[in-house]
Amino acid sequence: MNLKEIRTKFVELSGRFDLVVDTTDYVDNGANFFIQSGQRWLDRLEEVSKSAGKVYKRIESGDWFTIFNDCRAIKKVYVTNDEGRCSLTKKDLGWLMLKYGEPIANIDGGTPTYYTPAILREVPQSLGAITMSRFVDENIQVQADHMIYNGIIFMPPADDTFIIEIQGLFYSEKLEVDSDVNHWSISDPLILVFAALHELEESYRNTEGAKDWEAAVRSKVIGIGMDQVEEDIADVDHMEG
Repeated sequence: MNLKEIRTKFVELSGRFDLVVDTTDYVDNGANFFIQSGQRWLDRLEEVSKSAGKVYKRIESGDWFTIFNDCRAIKKVYVTNDEGRCSLTKKDLGWLMLKYGEPIANIDGGTPTYYTPAILREVPQSLGAITMSRFVDENIQVQADHMIYNGIIFMPPADDTFIIEIQGLFYSEKLEVDSDVNHWSISDPLILVFAALHELEESYRNTEGAKDWEAAVRSKVIGIGMDQVEEDIADVDHMEG
């Protein structure tokens, strides 16, 4: 089902026909808000196969950070060039800042070895600009909104062209246009509709109604999560060490 079909079913089950312009074309008049909110809740509720994702970022010589969207949790980071692929070692941000404590221009480049999730929010916040590093005579900013991005810092700075692969948990693609689809709307559309109805009940402050919809969602999602566990443990019969 696409967004329009999800919206139509949501309105029919909720009886909230005021959340669409009319019942001819079911043009959005507030229904999408609850569908999108329900989807975000659903994404966080249970880890399923489509929770995992990856993003590829091309980095050039001198680069030492990259930013990306919709990541819930970073799991692994790899760097690749013509010579092969290697895994970056995760370090605490404080450790990385102290080990590479000079202005970026003074740090020798190489193949990235370490990474850390970046803190992109500056207080007070600067809308439209993320400050990645600041010394007395150095202020490195990227023109982006910290509220919609995640990022990593890696060291040493790249001395060549590489591909950075970030693996982790990602939110599902946002449904915005009537023809939009994602894995929930295609594989389990009823769960997505139920999740939207849960959000609607919470907006009423109807605790019992919200609990009923949550139970309905969990009863369906738990089976998907169990499938993921079975896949994760398949053919794993010993601990490496």
